[in-house]
Amino acid sequence: MEIISRISKGSRMDQIYIPKNRSGLNIGDYVIVRLISLEERGQLKKQEKDLRKPFFYGINRIEPIKMEIINRIFGILDKFQFENVIITGSLLEKGFNFNDIDLVLVSEEQDHGKKETIESQIMNSVGIKTHIIMLSKKTLISGLETDPIYESMISRCISRERIVFNYKRQILPRFLDLQLLKSKDLIKNYQEYNGREKEYLVKNLVSISLFLEGKRIKQDEIARKIRAELKTRPEEIRENTAGKEFERNYERFYKETFDRILREAAKQNAKQK
Repeated sequence: MEIISRISKGSRMDQIYIPKNRSGLNIGDYVIVRLISLEERGQLKKQEKDLRKPFFYGINRIEPIKMEIINRIFGILDKFQFENVIITGSLLEKGFNFNDIDLVLVSEEQDHGKKETIESQIMNSVGIKTHIIMLSKKTLISGLETDPIYESMISRCISRERIVFNYKRQILPRFLDLQLLKSKDLIKNYQEYNGREKEYLVKNLVSISLFLEGKRIKQDEIARKIRAELKTRPEEIRENTAGKEFERNYERFYKETFDRILREAAKQNAKQK
């Protein structure tokens, strides 16, 4: 593995910085530092697009093997004209408990015919299925303004280009009510869902609650809310080991969130009169 970096002036020693999230070049490894030739510099300028460092949001560390997968995906998608490529979902969680890769492809041209081609190329390269969402930048911003799931999704991600979080939150009670309905089925059919499905429905409910409270929907905030309101840890939900107390707390918390949506709807209707 090779990493190309500039020499920086330090107060006591000059230094070379390398990305903290990288595949290969582990702490303690011996490396060779050399000056690249003029010819290599010319090639470097041509390849500058391929050597861009991705942007990390809500991630302190990621396993090197996952960075290898992510770099391969970015390499594949460089052949397509997307404004941005965003990787999110369970791949970015600690450990290797993921079944697929969640990709958000941002482009004004919604060519959904590319999806199958991209899915096939990624499968051939890394052997993992992908779940792809294709949307425009305008749709992404609109989603961040009104949909808690969008904000939850983007709160922990790796993107090819910088994401500008310039949006104003809008509470749309009818829309949130529809979103909340997805989580209602867990009350009636608790035993029918596996741990991963339960975790998704719980996070959907918690994200809506945080959205109504005006709080940022970050993964650590979601985990904190689960522990506070549902008296369990996210890991227990995922592993399907949460007990009866969790079910009772979930039903109560669902009702409280639903009532809050109704109050918000009543408040907005009163303003319109």
